[in-house]
Amino acid sequence: MSKLKREHSHLLNEQTGVLQDVTGQLDQTKARMDELIRVKAESDVELKTSRDRVTAQATDPLAPAAER
Repeated sequence: MSKLKREHSHLLNEQTGVLQDVTGQLDQTKARMDELIRVKAESDVELKTSRDRVTAQATDPLAPAAER
């Protein structure tokens, strides 16, 4: 009986360790995903700004360079 308890305890400890590892990986993955979403949002804003500038320049080629 004590052998079964030790075996059970050992398996439970292994499973707990695996669960902690997976939880840590999940936290890292979520943090990375949040960072990627933030970077994409910044890129989207920069892209829109650049497109707006190109459109403004194309529609008003006589505009001073400072406004471009």
